[in-house]
Amino acid sequence: MARKLFGGFDHIRKTAYTIDSVAIKPVYRPDDELMANAVRDLFEENGIPAMIRSFQIPACDGLARVMRPVWGEVLVEEKDMAKAKELLDAFLSTDAGDAGKQE
Repeated sequence: MARKLFGGFDHIRKTAYTIDSVAIKPVYRPDDELMANAVRDLFEENGIPAMIRSFQIPACDGLARVMRPVWGEVLVEEKDMAKAKELLDAFLSTDAGDAGKQE
C-alpha cells in the first residue's frame, strides 16, 4: 500500500518524514515561533537546509498547545543530524539560546 503525502509530509510515520525521497527528522522542538526561526536560521547559515513544522492551529489561538506542550519542530535531513545537534547544543549553551532551552 502506497503512502499518501499531504503537503509534502508523510504523516503516517511519527519521527521521520519523507520529501522527494529525502528523510528528514526533527532535531529541535521549540517553545515558540521565535526560537524555531532562530534555530532554522542558525542551521541555514551553517549550510544545513532546515524547515519548520508548526503544530499550531491559526484560528484557535494556542489550542494546539493544550495537546502538545511545544510550538512545533525544526526539521533537517537525516544526514545532517549530527552537525545540527552540535550547532544546536552550542547555541543553547549561550545567552542567546537561554530563552529557548527545554528542561
